Amino acid sequence: MDLVLIATHESCIATRIGSHLEAQGYLVDYAKDGEMALRLVSQAPYAALVLYHQEGSDGVSVCGALRRSSAAIPIMTLGRGDSDAEAIAALDAGADDFVAPPYANEIVHARLHALLRRSRGEFQDGTLRVGELIMELGTRRVIREALEVRLSPTRFKLLHILMREAPRIVTREEMENALWGDHPPRSDALRSHLYSLRQAIDAPFATSMLRTVPHAGYRLLAG
Repeated sequence: MDLVLIATHESCIATRIGSHLEAQGYLVDYAKDGEMALRLVSQAPYAALVLYHQEGSDGVSVCGALRRSSAAIPIMTLGRGDSDAEAIAALDAGADDFVAPPYANEIVHARLHALLRRSRGEFQDGTLRVGELIMELGTRRVIREALEVRLSPTRFKLLHILMREAPRIVTREEMENALWGDHPPRSDALRSHLYSLRQAIDAPFATSMLRTVPHAGYRLLAG
């Protein structure tokens, strides 16, 4: 599940949008102001930030602070109005998308979904890309640096999860649930599949993309 942070002092907006996103399968956290949003982003692997005007620290300043810190989190800004100047200021400060009011729940969800898809390199032609690693979902081909990587169906599915979520850390529980549902094998099959996946996508190349994050999980980073 994607973890999304909604940052606003307007509790009615946060509750309405957050409840809708939770109903769509997202996990949602809330920040009451810009300072809290910046602190939380530095502490947890959020998939995206949905940002509304903040008391004492507006969306533009929060976007700028995140980008100056090199945070790669996708940012959607909810505008106070529909002026071009506000949209330009937010996008220039580092926001990836700007949504003008009124905020229909379905529109916010659709724009957020599209933003996450773009941030993960998922293209309309059914391909995923992380750095030089490409997955063609239709043909089930995996290519790195122009070389085809051959994977079993289980390891293809495992790589698909990691590429789709990259660069977010994916926990063991998430991977086991995606592969086997509520009935994972008793043996440590996941470790074996991850080892074989690492041998396939990393061993022949100069840089490693599949990274182990101790006590957290695994993530895929561009080489």
